[in-house]
Amino acid sequence: MLPCVRRVTVCDIRQVSVTGEVLEGELGAVGEELEFIILYELAGVSHTNDVTLNVSARGPTADYIVSTQDEGLGHTAATFTPWEPGEHQLEIFLGDIEIENSPFYFDVVSGDSMSTNAYGT
Repeated sequence: MLPCVRRVTVCDIRQVSVTGEVLEGELGAVGEELEFIILYELAGVSHTNDVTLNVSARGPTADYIVSTQDEGLGHTAATFTPWEPGEHQLEIFLGDIEIENSPFYFDVVSGDSMSTNAYGT
C-alpha cells in the first residue's frame, strides 16, 4: 500500500477511532470519493511522544493514494477514490503501531450496482 503520512501526537492509541459511511454499512461506489474521519482527540497529547499517522488503502488488485487533511481539534480526514469493485481495506498506523480494529474492511460496487429497482401496482 502507498501510505499517506501526517505527524500527530498520541499517548493512548486505544483512544483513536475511525468513522466513515462505508464503515457503517453503506456501500462505496467505483469512481466516488470515500471519506474517513480519524479521531485522536481523546488519545491525549504528549510533547515527547510524537508519532506519524500513516493511512493506506487497498482494493482487490491495487493500492490507492490516500489524501489527508488536518481538520483540527484532534481529527484528520482521509479520502480516496476507488476505481474497482470488490472488498477494500483501510489501514491506519500511528508510528509503527496499528490502531485498534485496523485494517477496516468494506465493499465497493460498480456505479450501475448502486441503483435500486422498485415494483408495484
